[in-house]
Amino acid sequence: MKNTNKVITYAFNYEHNFLLKAFKSSLGEHLQNKFNNYYQRFGNGETAFIWLYTSLSDDNKEKLENYILTQKY
Repeated sequence: MKNTNKVITYAFNYEHNFLLKAFKSSLGEHLQNKFNNYYQRFGNGETAFIWLYTSLSDDNKEKLENYILTQKY
């Protein structure tokens, strides 16, 4: 439960270009662009984060979760 809370809290307090930092490859660029498109579509980062997160494969969800769990914010 603690990890779930941290991921949800991060959705409301994410850092600029967090996907580029979490994935550090062309995948990071692709996901950052996807996030930006969701942001433009919905007009807020929280919804964009949830839509992006739910679109990720299980492996990439795990990578993002591990990144979030190691961040200090």
